[in-house]
Amino acid sequence: VPVVGNAMTTVLLTVGSLTVAEDGTTIDTTPDVGETNVTLNQFKLSAGSTEAVTVESITALKAGTAAVTDTTNIELYDVTHSKSLGTAAAWDSEEKATWANLGLVIGKGESLRLKIMDDVVGGVASTALTVNADIVDGTDTLVDAKGNVYGFYITVAEGSYSGKGAANQTINAGALNLSKSSSSPATGKISAGSDV
Repeated sequence: VPVVGNAMTTVLLTVGSLTVAEDGTTIDTTPDVGETNVTLNQFKLSAGSTEAVTVESITALKAGTAAVTDTTNIELYDVTHSKSLGTAAAWDSEEKATWANLGLVIGKGESLRLKIMDDVVGGVASTALTVNADIVDGTDTLVDAKGNVYGFYITVAEGSYSGKGAANQTINAGALNLSKSSSSPATGKISAGSDV
């Protein structure tokens, strides 16, 4: 016997959208060990015209060849409103930094400019070590957001944006220069018993 239920009506609903894109070009500043607030990634979140959206969390993956201990104080900074949104003291055991409970509201058709910065505390090696921050894991953009009208979570579109800063930051190996002072004694043979 077939099972029959009440007739249902379906509705086609267009929900909000959110797009992430690179915001300007991140250049390699070859930071020195000890340098702070080094920009790793600059990006922009843009809401579509259907509804405002709220960004709940953003996660960044450590990219580059530097060890997780070579950088600290990974900060998410709101460029649009000139304020810090939080700082992770270090990359976690999965080489991630997450900023949760953000509550960033982006109005319909508006954009929010953000950047990720860190402090370089190590990374001097015989070969150049690099660091970057990636907000796209494979095909997943690591931004959780939902629409403010319909309340549905939104899949963030990244288009051609790779998720990383345009250039890795290459940690400067530094240099040591040795020179002889003009007050140093003359070079050459020193005879036994000399008072030099």
